[in-house]
Amino acid sequence: MTHMSTASDALGARSFPLAISSLAIIGFVSVLVGTVTSMALTTLSGAFGASTSVIVWVTTAYLLAAGLTLPVAGWAVDRFGARPVLLVGVGIFAVGSLASGLANSIELLLLSRALQGLGGGVLEPACLALISRITERQRIGTVMGVMAAVINIAPAVGPLVGAALLSWTGWQGVFFFAVPPVIVAVLLLAVSLRRHEASDASGDDTAKAEQLDAAGLALLGVGFAALLLAFAQVGEDTLWLAAIAGVGGVVLLAAYVRRALRIDEPVVNPRLFMDRKFSGAVAIMGAGGVLTFSVLTLAPMLAERVWNLEGIAFAMPLGAFGLGMLVSMSISGAVSDRIGPRPIVTVGAAGAAVCLAGLAVLTPGLTAPAITGPLLLGVTGVAFGTVSAPTFASIYRILPRASVGRGTTAALIAVQLGAALGVTSIGALIDALGDVAFVVVPALLAVIMFAVAVIARFTLPVRASAGSPAGPV
Repeated sequence: MTHMSTASDALGARSFPLAISSLAIIGFVSVLVGTVTSMALTTLSGAFGASTSVIVWVTTAYLLAAGLTLPVAGWAVDRFGARPVLLVGVGIFAVGSLASGLANSIELLLLSRALQGLGGGVLEPACLALISRITERQRIGTVMGVMAAVINIAPAVGPLVGAALLSWTGWQGVFFFAVPPVIVAVLLLAVSLRRHEASDASGDDTAKAEQLDAAGLALLGVGFAALLLAFAQVGEDTLWLAAIAGVGGVVLLAAYVRRALRIDEPVVNPRLFMDRKFSGAVAIMGAGGVLTFSVLTLAPMLAERVWNLEGIAFAMPLGAFGLGMLVSMSISGAVSDRIGPRPIVTVGAAGAAVCLAGLAVLTPGLTAPAITGPLLLGVTGVAFGTVSAPTFASIYRILPRASVGRGTTAALIAVQLGAALGVTSIGALIDALGDVAFVVVPALLAVIMFAVAVIARFTLPVRASAGSPAGPV
């Protein structure tokens, strides 16, 4: 969606390290927010008197808004330039963060989190576009590697940050903390960048910027939100609402597909899914979103309600999962370049399935949970960390160069919507099943990861030949 090479000469850096550091801070905080907020869900449930199925919408509202902002962000960067879009995104993100911390009702909190998500969804694509425009071509791989390393630390340190904020500032600090660093980063960015006379959004590519499919975006967003509402009613007495929301969601999504097949530039192009390798990659990415945010939601509740962990021990299970992901993600991309994505994703997903099945079996009578809980989730994180990065990279091998932008946007949307689906379903299951859900949910996630292993085995490409966009199947 975003033309990464647009107007690369329109911006320069007075201090390149300072500019990259500023963008890394923004990216880091935007990812950190998700992990930190997940640590506060139980506290928020008590503060607002909300059930688990309602309070998880604190996460769902953010994910849904951020996911549907991705195509808008790509279009806006092409149309207006990376720097102004980043500034608007930071502004919306900061306002949403402040409003979330000041909310005095669950309704206001959910609206504020959606606003924060609208801004958060802009930050990553705008940061990446801006990096590409101030970085020399021969350095882009190194710079992107540094950015990825910094951002991937967030899931590992997030639980500790969240536990500290809850202890020192209460739940309000979980939302307020994000504002100062992003504002400082924007100020440093203003100092470190120099503006040439040419517009940041100038150039032939931007002159041909695609028209935003607003109607399609509305159908996709409202349709998926309706399906999430239907899932949220599991175990409730309002089955009529679940039925209406479910049918309405299916109808709206069907209308989106019909529209998307009749226009040239839809938000997500259904024609791309005719390639089974691409369909498999997006399915794996979506399942990865389900798993990641399911664990982010489940682990703190499991630590508190089942394992009775407190203080730093309360943060350790989720922290171990994030650390495990960080370790394996840092090497899985390079390994997949040598042996191909298929074997590493297949083995990693199968390993994650085994670990999650073990978690389901062992959770009720777990001995020394302060040690064994983090160990189980840490090994799960190591296994799962080998899934997402090689799969995402495989899209560049699978699709023709002209379709890569659309394909990566579709994959990122799948991650966000999959995450929203996972979080919403977990909230409904916990309300419906009580503590039994802490056994059922890991078991369901194990089944999903086993399915991912099967999909990877039969759809992902083996190692691509030099100069070929896609390897043989």
